[in-house]
Amino acid sequence: MKAIFIILIFILTEFLVVEFSKINNEKESNRIISELNKTMKSFFSDALITSEVLKEMVVLSDDNYLSFAEFNKLSQTLLSTYSHVDSLLYLPNGVVELVYPYEENKRAIGHNVLKDKSRKLGAMESISGSTNTIIGPVTLVQNDNRAFILRKGISDEGKFIGFSSSVIYLESILNSLDNILKSNHVCNYKVIGYDPDNANYYDKTVIEKGVVNSQVHKGVITLFNTTWQISISPDDAGLLPRFVVFFDIIVGGFVNYITD
Repeated sequence: MKAIFIILIFILTEFLVVEFSKINNEKESNRIISELNKTMKSFFSDALITSEVLKEMVVLSDDNYLSFAEFNKLSQTLLSTYSHVDSLLYLPNGVVELVYPYEENKRAIGHNVLKDKSRKLGAMESISGSTNTIIGPVTLVQNDNRAFILRKGISDEGKFIGFSSSVIYLESILNSLDNILKSNHVCNYKVIGYDPDNANYYDKTVIEKGVVNSQVHKGVITLFNTTWQISISPDDAGLLPRFVVFFDIIVGGFVNYITD
């Protein structure tokens, strides 16, 4: 009888620890995801602003044309002000024509995103200019870096002109993501980005560490019209909470026994 009683106490202890941990972990995960949302929005707000400014400059220019010198001057000013952005591109009719910085992006010149099977769907989502979609991570044709792309469709009097495109390298945001998760003692997590041109789930992984198990808490990082999926698995609660709950059950049972 005593053995059964002790086993029942152990079972109750484990059940309570798991339930308490689940509630606490969900609250913590929601707080961490909220922090990640704020940080990532600060990065991609820079991408949105730079692509919007480039878009407006094209529309306001004579014959919707920017010279190499004009584009370089504008891009240099924008990237020095909005430091989270690594590159700017202008794509008349979907074909890359102007890039900044030039040396690290020149291989992209002549690339037609509307004819590239690995870019077409993502480009089509942005062609109206009314949505702000962040594609990535993708491998860039110009330098093989993994990156995120925010394109703005450019139209003048209803006629499609092309795209302005802001690029943020994956490595630029990894430290921020990792630091937030590490400072909150999160060791098991996965963040999945968005790329309509790629059906491979693993290619869309932004960052992943540890083991994401069945006790996972899922959430989203919302970036304008794009959502990233985030999964967080907590570590085991450990022995101390189990000991505390076990002790409380024993003491509570004893107090109840002597007062009856």
